[in-house]
Amino acid sequence: MSLVCITNNMAGVRSCTFVGEHSVNCDGWRGSRECRGCLPRPAEHGLLCWHCWEHLLSVLNRWPHFANIIGGIDRAVQRDSAGVRTTAEGYIPIPATRLSIDECESFLKSYTGNTDEWVSRVDGAQDAIMFTRMAEVAFRSHPIEERAHRVTRFRCIRCDNNSLLWIPPANIGDHVQVKCVTDGCDYELDQSSFEIVSELDGKKAVNA
Repeated sequence: MSLVCITNNMAGVRSCTFVGEHSVNCDGWRGSRECRGCLPRPAEHGLLCWHCWEHLLSVLNRWPHFANIIGGIDRAVQRDSAGVRTTAEGYIPIPATRLSIDECESFLKSYTGNTDEWVSRVDGAQDAIMFTRMAEVAFRSHPIEERAHRVTRFRCIRCDNNSLLWIPPANIGDHVQVKCVTDGCDYELDQSSFEIVSELDGKKAVNA
């Protein structure tokens, strides 16, 4: 019998299965709900399916840079000596960034640097899955890069549509752009002009 992705044997972790395909003892239903697919994906790299393996490599590659940045956002927790004020409970609150790093790296304790060997052991493969899941949560909870997003506070000055897009700098030294994405308009502001327009719009709203 071939091995299946270890996620299928881990409590509290969504199993990796083929959508629309079912195990031999499945009738297509899970109680009153239709089963969307329960045929386990095979273990193709150690005890991980190919999807989990590629996901793990991606997260491992991204983690050191991310952890280094968010680890420096808040000062490391220190003992309450030399008169440092604490909370009423008598401890210094641990920053959420530090908690995220500690939680994720607790699953890296079984990782010796050989990824193939890591995911070939049951304990290592389980830690690899949990590290991947928790690191993704940390990436979402503590974003370190700004993304392009719609400006919702005011409309384009030229076409009067609510269609301005804030675009972060692509490279070091570049400037922020605010650009209308309405077809045929292409109105554009630099960061300074955008801040002036935003301030004027805010004052107008207050005085309205």
